[in-house]
Amino acid sequence: MSEYIGLFWYIDTHKCFIYEKFELSGELQKSGLYITSPIAHPILWETYKNEYGGVKFNHYPRGRVNYQVPKHMFELDMDGCLQKDISIVESICNIFGVDRQRMLIVPPAQTNKNNTNYKHEGHYSCYLCRTVQS
Repeated sequence: MSEYIGLFWYIDTHKCFIYEKFELSGELQKSGLYITSPIAHPILWETYKNEYGGVKFNHYPRGRVNYQVPKHMFELDMDGCLQKDISIVESICNIFGVDRQRMLIVPPAQTNKNNTNYKHEGHYSCYLCRTVQS
């Protein structure tokens, strides 16, 4: 079974995922310590935005699957709101062909509530996360 890295969005209004994945080959693993998608969310979103209401790339919950070569583990980095639903994590593992036991889930970056920039802290922050932070 092939394993993949890549980007995804969970389109909550349609209860579906859209994603772009790239096979993690042995040759790719020789390339470095940390392997991530060769494309960024804002660029890929241009393909989908008209189909999903023309909103900005950071409107819907999103994330990425990376690979840490030294640990031989995948890394799941995503909006905190998605981490609350184990079925979403399982779906992402299935989409990217990764056994859940090989997937490290990166906690949401919004951990320091004493930080005056708390509302803007964190790489992944969809409209749901931003609403909760307000």
